[in-house]
Amino acid sequence: MENRQKNYGSVHDTKASMMYNRFLKQYNEWLSGGPIPDTGNQDTKYFLGQQRKRLEKRGLHRDSSIELRGLLASAGAIPPKVGKKYTNVTEFRTAQRNTTYSRGGRIIGKFRKKEILYQTITFANEATVDGTEPCTCPSCGAVSQIKALFEGCPYCHTRFLMQDLYPKVANFYSIEDLSYSKEEIKRTLTPWCGGGAVIFTVFMLAYLAWERAKTGDPLTLYSMICPLIGYPLIGASADICCLP
Repeated sequence: MENRQKNYGSVHDTKASMMYNRFLKQYNEWLSGGPIPDTGNQDTKYFLGQQRKRLEKRGLHRDSSIELRGLLASAGAIPPKVGKKYTNVTEFRTAQRNTTYSRGGRIIGKFRKKEILYQTITFANEATVDGTEPCTCPSCGAVSQIKALFEGCPYCHTRFLMQDLYPKVANFYSIEDLSYSKEEIKRTLTPWCGGGAVIFTVFMLAYLAWERAKTGDPLTLYSMICPLIGYPLIGASADICCLP
């Protein structure tokens, strides 16, 4: 639970969390014109490459960024899918995507969207992987056996270690998120609860002052001032502090 809250999503283990953050950092760089993330597998790299070519073909320039928003107010972990030789872990975070499209230096569209960004990360179960499994060379894209890549790719002759081949982000996608993260709820409730308590207190003090002017009884006024000031403020603070 501690890792999940610290990393803004469902975290099954530290390796998956670190991999998620690495890919997100590289993906943000790619959105700003940087290189294709090397933390993605060959399918992910191909998809991103085709997407960039499609934009260039249409003369479009995209400037985009993804910022983490916070921990979901209600979030559960997605169980990993464990196979004989590979384990797929799905991680997610709440995020905000800011995107600007331009053509010829003229902005033609700006978008701001809250979303949940999912990544599927593939791990090799090293205890059961014997090296005969097919694997795409991260350098040239040719398919070879894993043990062949350890000795050197038959096509580009690049040698790899297991950590160069796995884990990799095999898939990622996002869905629109209309909910609020816990941090956003706190930022929204704080001014509303505090402001409401102050307005209510000022109104009641004015009313009591008016009543005192009619009755001339200061004891009634003072006995009601403390609860009026204290209870709304304590209640507002308790609502905010009770958020996990």
